[in-house]
Amino acid sequence: IYMPKGTDHGIVSAIVSEGAEVFVINQNYNAAVKRAKDQVYSSNKKTDDYSWSLIQDTAWDGYEEVPLDIMKGYCTQVFEITRQLGNEKVDVLFLQSGVGSWAASIVGYILNQWKNPPLCISVEPHSANCLFESIKAGNPITVETDERTIMAGLNCGSVSKLAWPILQNGLIGSISIADKLSKKAIEMLANPITDDPVVNSGASGASGLGGLIGLCQTNQCSNFKKRILLNKQSTVLIINTEGYTPLI
Repeated sequence: IYMPKGTDHGIVSAIVSEGAEVFVINQNYNAAVKRAKDQVYSSNKKTDDYSWSLIQDTAWDGYEEVPLDIMKGYCTQVFEITRQLGNEKVDVLFLQSGVGSWAASIVGYILNQWKNPPLCISVEPHSANCLFESIKAGNPITVETDERTIMAGLNCGSVSKLAWPILQNGLIGSISIADKLSKKAIEMLANPITDDPVVNSGASGASGLGGLIGLCQTNQCSNFKKRILLNKQSTVLIINTEGYTPLI
């Protein structure tokens, strides 16, 4: 298993305890994916028996089946959320996005299965906003990522091929945030108001809430907030996708 720079030691230890061999490279997520792909291809070429398989969730031409299966697995989260919500209406949904596979699976499920789907907004780090820039450009583009962001799980430079058309057509907006907003979201989840449960989240998992905080606090976004009817009466859905990890 290849993992990018900034991966928490606790996560590495947990994976190793399951019997895996882990390599944390001194580069970003895109580079980790390439290292894994190169090893699989070179190993299969040497053995000529194709006994090595590449398993990860970003797709490209010729590599789509496994990422699609992983995206189907992500749908179990929103299936559970759908049952828990019952008849309660959600107005706006904030979704953290790296390569976009998780976000696309959630958006795709909701738009197909919910009678009154919410407006969906993606959230990324300023320094790794490949989806944000792709939406602005109208086509998928790769961005150079900054390895210093605390949102290590979202530090991705390219949108997955399978995720792109779903997100391009299914999102009402895309925003990118600074690390300080993710930190604020972590603090808010860990120190809830009234009887809300404590949520111990990592920086990537809390970034959806960070996007909501940023949108509410930024005067330049007032017209967008009015357009999506985001106000004190809105019901907003945030999905935490990560347990506590120390900030890098």
